[in-house]
Amino acid sequence: GHVSDVPFNRPQRLDGFAVMTAQTVVLMEQGLAMHRRNDLAGARARFEQVLAADPQHAEALHALGVISAQGGEPAAALGYFDRAIVCDPGYAMAHFNRGIALMELQRLDEAIESYQRAIEIKPDFDKARTNLRVAMKRAGLELPRPPELQAATSWTAEACQRRGVKLLDAGRREDALALFDLALAKSPQFAEAHCCRGIALKALGQPALAIEAYGQAIRFKPGLPAAHYNLAMVLHAEGRLGESRAAYD
Repeated sequence: GHVSDVPFNRPQRLDGFAVMTAQTVVLMEQGLAMHRRNDLAGARARFEQVLAADPQHAEALHALGVISAQGGEPAAALGYFDRAIVCDPGYAMAHFNRGIALMELQRLDEAIESYQRAIEIKPDFDKARTNLRVAMKRAGLELPRPPELQAATSWTAEACQRRGVKLLDAGRREDALALFDLALAKSPQFAEAHCCRGIALKALGQPALAIEAYGQAIRFKPGLPAAHYNLAMVLHAEGRLGESRAAYD
């Protein structure tokens, strides 16, 4: 199916950094705190001080790219992300944010490559997968189906569900969801597939749809413990405490 052309994710908050010298640790901590307070000028100054001490500091370069992107300077942001990636080619978030900057610059083919590289490094990077779909749709391209999905059309519903569980365990939530959907297309009353679909949807940040999926699982197999447990958990997380307690009973 096609993915709707939703706004792609903005550069992420800065939330970590590698082991560094005592001076750069302090500067990075100060810069991160300022960034969280939306003091972009102060944060930029701290990160630039880190670069003065260590010009190949990937986290500081990435941070300056994020700040540039937030300031509406995608070309400057791209330069920082490129430098961060030269220093640390396996920096998945830098590849991801590079893709965002490239989309701002209407360089869709390069953005697609950046998202693909981020996913290669971090297979469970769902935001990168979402952005990849958006970029490919804007470029008029179809997202290639993973090998499992190409082969799965000839599988039984049970085989689709089992393989989906393995993909879910591997962090490939969207691919797992597609296999659960295929299992249900073959066997609409397959309660375990409905339950697994709920787990995937919850992991993808869609609790309302997850609740529906667990409800379907219970409808077709009222004694399925996993469906009751997971339904109770997601209801509790949504603040629906009375319904959560009822789901446990």
